[in-house]
Amino acid sequence: MKKPNSKFKVEVSKTNSERTYCVIETQTNSVISTHNNKQDAQHVMDFQTKTPTFGKLGIPSFFKEPL
Repeated sequence: MKKPNSKFKVEVSKTNSERTYCVIETQTNSVISTHNNKQDAQHVMDFQTKTPTFGKLGIPSFFKEPL
């Protein structure tokens, strides 16, 4: 079984009768990105876990949206 990812999570957000998937950084509880399907959100979460875009510094705060 696959180990659950503790750094990011994917949640479903229903706004204006639109279903979107949000990638959320669990440490800061901030939205990193939103997607129309779960596969895209899962891909971003997996990519950021394996090869972080900003290295060990983490994602800058101006890219994040509060939850």
